[in-house]
Amino acid sequence: MNKKLIAKALQAGSKESMDLASHRRCRKFWVGSSILVAVLAISKPSSSFAAETNLLVNGDFEEPALQCGLWVAIPEGSGFIAGWNVNVASTNNDTGGCDSFPYYSHSVDLMVCPSGLYYAHTGHQGVDMAGTYSTPGDSIYQDVPTKPGRIYTLTFYTSSNVDPIPNGLTVQWDDVPIDTISTPAQGQWTVHTYAVQATSELSRLRFVGNIGGGRGSFLDTVSLVGETDDEPPVVSCLPSITVPSGSVPPAASNVAEFTSQGGSITDNQDPNPSVASSDEVSGSCPTLVTRTYTVTDGAGNATQCQQLITVQSQFAPDGILWYPPLARFGKRIDTVASRCGFKRGCTIPIRIRVLGCDGTDLTRNDNIIGTLEVLALSDCQDVSTAHPVPIDHNGLGDGALMEKRGGYLKYNLNTKKLPANIQCYLLKVTVMDVTTSEFLSETLPMRCR
Repeated sequence: MNKKLIAKALQAGSKESMDLASHRRCRKFWVGSSILVAVLAISKPSSSFAAETNLLVNGDFEEPALQCGLWVAIPEGSGFIAGWNVNVASTNNDTGGCDSFPYYSHSVDLMVCPSGLYYAHTGHQGVDMAGTYSTPGDSIYQDVPTKPGRIYTLTFYTSSNVDPIPNGLTVQWDDVPIDTISTPAQGQWTVHTYAVQATSELSRLRFVGNIGGGRGSFLDTVSLVGETDDEPPVVSCLPSITVPSGSVPPAASNVAEFTSQGGSITDNQDPNPSVASSDEVSGSCPTLVTRTYTVTDGAGNATQCQQLITVQSQFAPDGILWYPPLARFGKRIDTVASRCGFKRGCTIPIRIRVLGCDGTDLTRNDNIIGTLEVLALSDCQDVSTAHPVPIDHNGLGDGALMEKRGGYLKYNLNTKKLPANIQCYLLKVTVMDVTTSEFLSETLPMRCR
């Protein structure tokens, strides 16, 4: 039945369209209901239509309770229907007044269901998507807090104001259409159910009426429920691997990287769980890296697994031995407590040997080279002030190449090349296997006397 014609009949005192006594009884009921709503608060999500909580605010359109005969027109930009926006974000709570014709060009109508009429599926109120003198394309929407990746079940009921309406209503998720629905005749309610997935922490549900003029699709009993997810991701961890020093692969930071490195991740709800990792390093010669992955789905369920990475090292961790005059008998220098002194203008013979993980002397190996850098300290007490200074180079841009002679890697440092205004230095020796690129560095403090 056309709500405009009913309104005119009411205004003229006609009783042909409905039972006015029944209508008055309906209004008395709403007075009590309005008081109850005020006590319970208005801006909470609708109660569940199943066993779970509806995430939508006012999904059954019962708030606020109307004190009207049949309807109130809700214009564009109004937030009068609790939780919902008309076309655009709400800026006010304006309405066109009860059972009136405000001539809004963009609106929906909030309907109250008097006795014998079917304006609501549940409760006593529903929405006619074709507002009074409205335009096709008018809509209502609500932004709902969601968890990215989680799947939700959307359910709602539709009917029409009098006649069936082909393609009368479009439902959108994040403003992308997911279906266009033909709505049945008044009193014949159809349920619609969809699975929708959140891509952000705030998702937008919108309903669009596809006709105007006050006789549109009815909408009621809208529910959005998150599927219960108590199952953690199923993870097959990355295989254990052995790598040369300096070749530990970067940790996977997402499902695609995890899969490409030989693992697998599946989850019953979330197709793209988060992937985080941490490394614990132990031992030497070889070094063992225990990489722990934590995979967490959108519901917060987490699964951990560990990958073992064995790092084969050629050099012992303390494999650089300094020899006189910088040290005695090949013993290691405490690079924090000790500081070698020199007289400016002299030549310092630097001699080192290199030990492998098994204690073998690697110095004579053809694939082992050594380089020397000299770093000047602007502040003798602050190693962060170190900066490289030029010395005699033998063809390497990153340091002077040390010479192999007499079972040592050697370099004669001419201190005349060092800046005259600097008192403190660091000698930095780096040894490298040119076939594997494995390297080991150590610094030795030095001060001008």
